[in-house]
Amino acid sequence: MRRFAIRLLPLLLLWCASAAPAFAAPPTDAQIDRLFAALDMPRLVDQIVAQMDQGAAIGAEHAIGPDPTPGDRARMQRVLDRQHDALRMILSWDKLSPVYRRIYAQAFTAEEVEAMIAFYGSDTGRSILAKLPQAMQLATDEMRPMIEETVDRMQRDIQRELGDDKPAPDHR
Repeated sequence: MRRFAIRLLPLLLLWCASAAPAFAAPPTDAQIDRLFAALDMPRLVDQIVAQMDQGAAIGAEHAIGPDPTPGDRARMQRVLDRQHDALRMILSWDKLSPVYRRIYAQAFTAEEVEAMIAFYGSDTGRSILAKLPQAMQLATDEMRPMIEETVDRMQRDIQRELGDDKPAPDHR
Protein backbone atom coordinates (compact mmCIF):
# COMPACT_ATOMS: atom_id res chain seq x y z
CA MET A 1 0.00 0.00 0.00
CA ARG A 2 2.85 2.35 0.83
CA ARG A 3 4.39 1.79 -2.63
CA PHE A 4 1.05 2.60 -4.25
CA ALA A 5 0.80 5.84 -2.26
CA ILE A 6 4.36 6.82 -3.20
CA ARG A 7 3.60 6.23 -6.89
CA LEU A 8 0.32 8.09 -6.65
CA LEU A 9 1.85 11.12 -4.92
CA PRO A 10 3.44 12.68 -8.08
CA LEU A 11 0.14 12.36 -9.94
CA LEU A 12 -1.73 13.93 -7.05
CA LEU A 13 0.77 16.81 -6.90
CA LEU A 14 0.51 17.31 -10.66
CA TRP A 15 -3.28 17.41 -10.45
CA CYS A 16 -3.15 19.90 -7.59
CA ALA A 17 -0.74 22.13 -9.50
CA SER A 18 -2.93 22.09 -12.61
CA ALA A 19 -6.06 22.79 -10.59
CA ALA A 20 -4.49 25.67 -8.66
CA PRO A 21 -5.38 28.37 -11.23
CA ALA A 22 -9.02 27.32 -11.03
CA PHE A 23 -8.96 28.01 -7.30
CA ALA A 24 -7.06 31.30 -7.53
CA ALA A 25 -8.76 34.32 -6.06
CA PRO A 26 -10.97 36.26 -8.45
CA PRO A 27 -10.30 39.97 -8.82
CA THR A 28 -12.27 42.37 -6.68
CA ASP A 29 -14.40 45.15 -8.12
CA ALA A 30 -11.81 47.63 -6.85
CA GLN A 31 -9.03 45.81 -8.72
CA ILE A 32 -11.04 45.76 -11.92
CA ASP A 33 -11.82 49.47 -11.49
CA ARG A 34 -8.09 50.20 -11.11
CA LEU A 35 -7.32 48.16 -14.23
CA PHE A 36 -10.00 49.96 -16.23
CA ALA A 37 -8.56 53.28 -15.05
CA ALA A 38 -5.04 52.20 -16.05
CA LEU A 39 -6.34 51.12 -19.46
CA ASP A 40 -8.42 54.31 -19.79
CA MET A 41 -11.27 52.15 -21.04
CA PRO A 42 -13.71 54.98 -21.91
CA ARG A 43 -11.09 56.46 -24.26
CA LEU A 44 -10.39 53.04 -25.80
CA VAL A 45 -14.10 52.53 -26.46
CA ASP A 46 -14.30 55.98 -28.09
CA GLN A 47 -11.34 55.09 -30.32
CA ILE A 48 -12.98 51.83 -31.37
CA VAL A 49 -16.20 53.65 -32.29
CA ALA A 50 -14.19 56.25 -34.24
CA GLN A 51 -12.48 53.49 -36.21
CA MET A 52 -15.82 51.82 -36.87
CA ASP A 53 -17.15 55.17 -38.13
CA GLN A 54 -14.14 55.50 -40.41
CA GLY A 55 -14.68 51.98 -41.75
CA ALA A 56 -18.36 52.71 -42.36
CA ALA A 57 -17.46 55.93 -44.21
CA ILE A 58 -15.02 54.05 -46.44
CA GLY A 59 -17.64 51.38 -47.10
CA ALA A 60 -20.18 54.07 -47.93
CA GLU A 61 -17.79 55.66 -50.42
CA HIS A 62 -17.51 52.32 -52.20
CA ALA A 63 -21.24 51.64 -52.05
CA ILE A 64 -22.24 55.03 -53.38
CA GLY A 65 -20.31 54.52 -56.60
CA PRO A 66 -17.84 56.58 -58.59
CA ASP A 67 -19.97 59.64 -59.43
CA PRO A 68 -22.42 60.35 -56.61
CA THR A 69 -24.73 63.31 -56.82
CA PRO A 70 -24.90 65.79 -53.95
CA GLY A 71 -28.25 64.19 -53.08
CA ASP A 72 -26.64 60.73 -52.97
CA ARG A 73 -23.94 62.06 -50.67
CA ALA A 74 -26.50 63.71 -48.39
CA ARG A 75 -28.54 60.49 -48.17
CA MET A 76 -25.42 58.47 -47.44
CA GLN A 77 -24.40 60.93 -44.74
CA ARG A 78 -27.81 60.56 -43.09
CA VAL A 79 -27.34 56.77 -43.08
CA LEU A 80 -23.85 57.15 -41.60
CA ASP A 81 -25.17 59.52 -38.93
CA ARG A 82 -27.89 57.03 -37.95
CA GLN A 83 -25.35 54.20 -37.83
CA HIS A 84 -23.04 56.29 -35.66
CA ASP A 85 -25.88 57.09 -33.27
CA ALA A 86 -26.87 53.41 -33.08
CA LEU A 87 -23.28 52.37 -32.36
CA ARG A 88 -22.95 55.07 -29.73
CA MET A 89 -26.07 53.78 -27.98
CA ILE A 90 -24.71 50.25 -27.60
CA LEU A 91 -20.99 51.01 -27.43
CA SER A 92 -20.94 53.60 -24.69
CA TRP A 93 -18.71 52.86 -21.71
CA ASP A 94 -21.74 53.08 -19.42
CA LYS A 95 -23.30 50.13 -21.29
CA LEU A 96 -20.09 48.17 -21.80
CA SER A 97 -18.63 48.56 -18.32
CA PRO A 98 -20.81 45.91 -16.63
CA VAL A 99 -20.13 43.49 -19.49
CA TYR A 100 -16.37 43.99 -19.34
CA ARG A 101 -16.46 43.76 -15.55
CA ARG A 102 -18.09 40.31 -15.74
CA ILE A 103 -15.71 39.17 -18.47
CA TYR A 104 -12.58 40.30 -16.63
CA ALA A 105 -13.82 38.82 -13.35
CA GLN A 106 -14.39 35.46 -15.04
CA ALA A 107 -11.28 35.42 -17.22
CA PHE A 108 -8.57 36.76 -14.91
CA THR A 109 -7.35 36.09 -11.41
CA ALA A 110 -6.67 38.83 -8.89
CA GLU A 111 -2.95 38.24 -9.41
CA GLU A 112 -3.27 38.66 -13.19
CA VAL A 113 -5.30 41.84 -12.81
CA GLU A 114 -2.68 43.24 -10.43
CA ALA A 115 0.04 42.40 -12.98
CA MET A 116 -1.91 44.21 -15.72
CA ILE A 117 -2.44 47.21 -13.44
CA ALA A 118 1.29 47.33 -12.74
CA PHE A 119 2.18 47.05 -16.42
CA TYR A 120 -0.38 49.46 -17.87
CA GLY A 121 0.26 51.88 -15.02
CA SER A 122 3.97 51.94 -15.86
CA ASP A 123 5.59 54.34 -18.32
CA THR A 124 6.11 51.48 -20.79
CA GLY A 125 2.51 50.32 -20.47
CA ARG A 126 1.16 53.84 -20.96
CA SER A 127 3.42 54.28 -23.99
CA ILE A 128 2.09 51.06 -25.52
CA LEU A 129 -1.51 52.10 -24.84
CA ALA A 130 -0.86 55.46 -26.50
CA LYS A 131 0.51 53.71 -29.61
CA LEU A 132 -2.25 51.11 -29.95
CA PRO A 133 -4.57 53.36 -32.00
CA GLN A 134 -1.74 54.04 -34.45
CA ALA A 135 -0.94 50.32 -34.67
CA MET A 136 -4.61 49.52 -35.25
CA GLN A 137 -4.82 52.17 -37.97
CA LEU A 138 -1.71 50.81 -39.68
CA ALA A 139 -3.19 47.30 -39.57
CA THR A 140 -6.44 48.61 -41.03
CA ASP A 141 -4.57 50.41 -43.81
CA GLU A 142 -2.56 47.27 -44.60
CA MET A 143 -5.65 45.06 -44.67
CA ARG A 144 -7.90 47.41 -46.65
CA PRO A 145 -6.70 46.32 -50.13
CA MET A 146 -7.10 42.64 -49.22
CA ILE A 147 -10.58 43.21 -47.86
CA GLU A 148 -11.63 45.32 -50.84
CA GLU A 149 -10.36 42.67 -53.26
CA THR A 150 -12.23 39.95 -51.38
CA VAL A 151 -15.44 41.99 -51.26
CA ASP A 152 -15.15 42.69 -55.00
CA ARG A 153 -14.75 38.96 -55.71
CA MET A 154 -17.73 38.17 -53.50
CA GLN A 155 -19.88 40.78 -55.26
CA ARG A 156 -18.89 39.44 -58.68
CA ASP A 157 -19.70 35.90 -57.55
CA ILE A 158 -23.12 37.00 -56.27
CA GLN A 159 -23.82 38.85 -59.51
CA ARG A 160 -22.80 35.81 -61.59
CA GLU A 161 -24.98 33.54 -59.48
CA LEU A 162 -27.98 35.86 -59.63
CA GLY A 163 -27.50 36.60 -63.32
CA ASP A 164 -27.03 40.32 -62.79
CA ASP A 165 -25.55 41.82 -65.94
CA LYS A 166 -24.21 44.93 -64.24
CA PRO A 167 -20.49 44.73 -63.47
CA ALA A 168 -19.39 44.97 -59.86
CA PRO A 169 -18.18 48.45 -58.92
CA ASP A 170 -14.42 48.82 -58.97
CA HIS A 171 -13.30 49.85 -55.48
CA ARG A 172 -9.68 50.36 -56.31
